[in-house]
Amino acid sequence: MRHLISVWIANRPGELARVAGMFSARGFNIESLTVAETRDRSVSCLTVVADGDNRRISQLAQQLGRLVRVFRVASLTERPRLERELALIRLRPDPGFSAKDLQEILSSVKAQVIDSGPEGFAIEASGTSQELSSLFSQLSGVGSIEIARSGTVALEWNRTGEWK
Repeated sequence: MRHLISVWIANRPGELARVAGMFSARGFNIESLTVAETRDRSVSCLTVVADGDNRRISQLAQQLGRLVRVFRVASLTERPRLERELALIRLRPDPGFSAKDLQEILSSVKAQVIDSGPEGFAIEASGTSQELSSLFSQLSGVGSIEIARSGTVALEWNRTGEWK
């Protein structure tokens, strides 16, 4: 099962390696890892996507929570959340493919052309992993594409307005 875990750690050299090492040492493959400072520059938030059974991931989350300089660990897997990835795409369309055809494809997702030239288009897209994979599939059918893709970022979110 796909799991989404947020880990708040000290923003210090080596902390990211310690957390990633715990996943590796326990045989988990990290599918996606995103890390950045929070509003408090001394704290970073990691968003980790890994595949594994519920029991083993739960044990790992508990072990992460016991590390020095880990402030909070939260599994967002079964919580209400907002989840997004960012992709930059270079599309070199096949002859006969028009900008209008591209706009039709892009209108189905949160994507836009951010630059164009004689060789093709630069596209920015955001969405869930599944939405981006679907977009990549559609675009690969109209020409050659090159993709730079971020990891998943997520935020616990419930519509009642309650903050956790």
